[in-house]
Amino acid sequence: MRRLIVPFLVLTISLYGCRQNVQKMITGDWQAIRWTNSEMTGYFTRIQTFIDTATFRCKMDGVSDIDSFKAALKHKADSMKTVYEQATKNTTLNFRKDSTMLWTVNGMGVYSRFTIRDTEIVLKGNYQNDIWKILGLNSNSLTIVMTGVKGYDTITYKRK
Repeated sequence: MRRLIVPFLVLTISLYGCRQNVQKMITGDWQAIRWTNSEMTGYFTRIQTFIDTATFRCKMDGVSDIDSFKAALKHKADSMKTVYEQATKNTTLNFRKDSTMLWTVNGMGVYSRFTIRDTEIVLKGNYQNDIWKILGLNSNSLTIVMTGVKGYDTITYKRK
């Protein structure tokens, strides 16, 4: 019996220590530097392919001004990319020592309580109940994956 208790205690203490270390490393202010979404990435790829093949498709559909059509599609895609890039620049995370966090996107903030579970950030709040997977964490960089209804988001932050 004694042989089982000692390894169990060592494992419990080491897991608790790892969780505390991750929480300590994650505490502070973070600024998003890259944000990818599986659905948006696929959309931009599909729209570019459509633009590249629009000449053939438009001729089949009888559209006469193919260049204007392509330019309009490209403008729409570029506008969406600009909005996406602005959202990334205006996204911050603030993890606090009291296990609360504020996630802000374009000036809209969401407060949640968080706990660290292995390589996950578990969020509990009025509007935010989610689990974020930690892909990478060091003193200056944090990369998380959020899984949602419309694919998954991978966001990389740098420490402010």
